Amino acid sequence: RSRLMFGKTFPETWLWLDEIVSNEGAKSIDVKVPDTITSWYASAFGISKSAGMGVAKATKIRVFQPFFISLNLPYSVIRGELLTVPAVVFNYMEDSCLSIRVSLERSLDFQMVAGPSAKTCLCGKRSAKILFKLIPKKLGQIPIRITAETLDHNICALSKNIDSTVSASDILVRKLRVEPEGVKNSYTLSEFICPRETPTTEFKLRRPENLVPGSIFSKVSVIGDIMGSSLSNIDELLAMPYGCGEQNMLKFAPNIFIMNYLNHTNQATGDITDKALGYMRSGYQRELTYKHSNGGYSAFGSRDTEASTWLTAFVLKSYAEARPWIDIDDKEIKHSSQWLLRAQSKDGCFPSIGSLHNKAMKGGVKTPATLTAYVTISLLEADVASFDTRLYAASKCVRKSLDDINDSYSLAIIAYMFAKLKDSQGYDQVMKRLNSMAIDEAGMKHWEESKDEDDENRSPNRWYYQARSTDIEQTAYVMLAMLEKRGKEAISDAIPIVRWLSKQRNGLGGWSSTQDTVLAMQALANFADLTYGSSMNMNIQMEDGKDTNEFEITSKNNLVLQQVEDIPVPSTLKIKASGDGCALLQAHVQYNEKHVLTKPSFAVRVEEATIKTGKLTPLKTCYSQQLTVCAKWLRKGVSNMAMIDVVMVSGFSPNEKSLNKAQWTTPGLKDVETKGKNVYFYFNRFENKETCVKFIVDQEQVVEKSKEVPIKVYDYYDTEKSATVMYGFNKEECKGEKHNFSLFP
Repeated sequence: RSRLMFGKTFPETWLWLDEIVSNEGAKSIDVKVPDTITSWYASAFGISKSAGMGVAKATKIRVFQPFFISLNLPYSVIRGELLTVPAVVFNYMEDSCLSIRVSLERSLDFQMVAGPSAKTCLCGKRSAKILFKLIPKKLGQIPIRITAETLDHNICALSKNIDSTVSASDILVRKLRVEPEGVKNSYTLSEFICPRETPTTEFKLRRPENLVPGSIFSKVSVIGDIMGSSLSNIDELLAMPYGCGEQNMLKFAPNIFIMNYLNHTNQATGDITDKALGYMRSGYQRELTYKHSNGGYSAFGSRDTEASTWLTAFVLKSYAEARPWIDIDDKEIKHSSQWLLRAQSKDGCFPSIGSLHNKAMKGGVKTPATLTAYVTISLLEADVASFDTRLYAASKCVRKSLDDINDSYSLAIIAYMFAKLKDSQGYDQVMKRLNSMAIDEAGMKHWEESKDEDDENRSPNRWYYQARSTDIEQTAYVMLAMLEKRGKEAISDAIPIVRWLSKQRNGLGGWSSTQDTVLAMQALANFADLTYGSSMNMNIQMEDGKDTNEFEITSKNNLVLQQVEDIPVPSTLKIKASGDGCALLQAHVQYNEKHVLTKPSFAVRVEEATIKTGKLTPLKTCYSQQLTVCAKWLRKGVSNMAMIDVVMVSGFSPNEKSLNKAQWTTPGLKDVETKGKNVYFYFNRFENKETCVKFIVDQEQVVEKSKEVPIKVYDYYDTEKSATVMYGFNKEECKGEKHNFSLFP
């Protein structure tokens, strides 16, 4: 019997060759085609001393196998769910029929419910679908291995045209992502440790009370550069969506400070530089899509009725700072600065046009002083022309309101403005007031807004402190002002601020939100630039009660992120540092909790309605469902820009047409974004009256005994202000036999 064996070579890129071509202009190359059943697109170019450069027309080759398996798995499932795995076997070997066996290999990672194998007769130019059922038991990526092979004996009907001379087989291995039940959460403990000042410290890793068993993942990371954790993860500084004009700047602005710092300290390497510049270029091009024809920018571009003073100033400042690194059209900077200057009032103030998104920018009084200071800083850094008269008028506007401003957030921005203007009198006056508001404790220093009535109970189960985004912003502004005005003379006063900012870092290298991440990175980069020294020789020992881990940091590896995973939780990590230099030490714990204990800032209502279309089959056990998610703000006033984050029930995906419809028919909804199993709805704000969004979800794969998944509503600039509810579909709802209506306070 002739035997056809099919391998498993699946590269994403197949060929990248450099060849010498003959005088006839032809070259023959023999290569093995990968096993992927797909079309490969090939392009080629040639270079000649006499003829220059030539580019060939792209061509394609279709790769095919006569006998193969196809497997369709969901994006992810939750541990304990019952998944139907449809394996489809194709036979394109002429018109002959084959007796085949299709098998699912047993594994300790899952419980097999239906299987492990099935036999069938598969004739030419036909396919056969075999259904396996399994319940995942292990978290993470588990391999699903399916085998299809011809049998030595015939099971086809005698009337079939049977080919007993061919023996064929195929093996397919796919990874299934298995997630824990409940709601994802995490915490990060950070410390900026310098042996000569703080040779010892400790981290207490605590175990959440309502923990989902087996869901904890823990790691400790060490890097010998204050900017290091951000450098290692510049593509994902926040575990948040980036779907608007302000959030897109998180892919752009931080890279400016990274490039400035690396260049000034002679640490720039090819990989980091290429990545940073790449993100800056793509971020710049994407940001231009949020520009209005008048030169202003807004969070959602043409979907907004007018541009935003605040966002235009932020974009202008970032474009100007990026000019040393990438090509920024001077016309763009001029166009945006002219729009801002046209908006300036006769009294020198810059009024708030468009959405601010973050309420803190309004300041503590009914005056545009805070925003005026912010715009003035941007115009100073843009430096496209002489704005002396305009800037003097702006500073006069701010001075006029100084006596009425009592919030530290506004004063911090104003202090930075005076420092940029080199106005010593104004700077000293504001810094004196800020110093009286500073919070000094445990060798750290920061500024924070007065807490509202609900902030004392932000997280009843929270044993670790998490600063608000606005507190990080204003602390960074104060440090920027100090370094701008006093340079190296401010280093000793800035160190307690550096410690506090470092302590607030998340496990990805960012902070809480977009603005605080951008400002904190700018402040730390400026500080690191002033304090950088090539001498680095540190030893850090960490004991967790069972094991001891040791980290060596030198000037050769100070930008290398060193990590140890699976640290015991709970445990107390005792850390001892020696040598010269400073390092950032972080302990990150990720886990799932059964339910969220935080006091809700939103009321969330979820309504489910069955849409009966088509018939239910073994591969469609649930009708499409219409979800109506309603939310309202429970606190005073209105929220900042807010998100509704809907996680899909396993096996379901959002109906794209219904999302498009929702985007244009839902009041206050500015954008919709899908990523993995999540659908993100962007709202300008939520008020004390209910706002609802409707959309449809369709069953793509059969997952029985499905677990409930979360819907989270949160303030983008103060993520602690949130509410989380769970939803799911049971058998009755899937068949349209029961209408489910849930109300969550």
